[in-house]
Amino acid sequence: RWGVSNRIRAAYHIKETKEKTWVFRNRLTLITPLRVTKLCISPYISEEVFFKRDEGFFQSRFVAGLITLYSRNFTSKLFYLLRSDKKEGRWRRQNVAGLHFAFSF
Repeated sequence: RWGVSNRIRAAYHIKETKEKTWVFRNRLTLITPLRVTKLCISPYISEEVFFKRDEGFFQSRFVAGLITLYSRNFTSKLFYLLRSDKKEGRWRRQNVAGLHFAFSF
């Protein structure tokens, strides 16, 4: 079955050189029901956007990858991330490859 998650975060940034500001983040993730091997490898995609009231949207992170469920408490992700940052009115992109391990207890 399909997996969907929506994570919303708010952070209050305090920097000496800049004005204090709130940053809001929202990440939507979609995990497909496909199982590629007996290891329960599933493709997934996610999009996370970053927002400041005075700047508007200033960052976006698009991720596509594979998630592996080894056990109830151990997962890994192999992914490609396209990070877009808005600086001086222009969007600049970075390409990132990553490997993520998660243990829970």
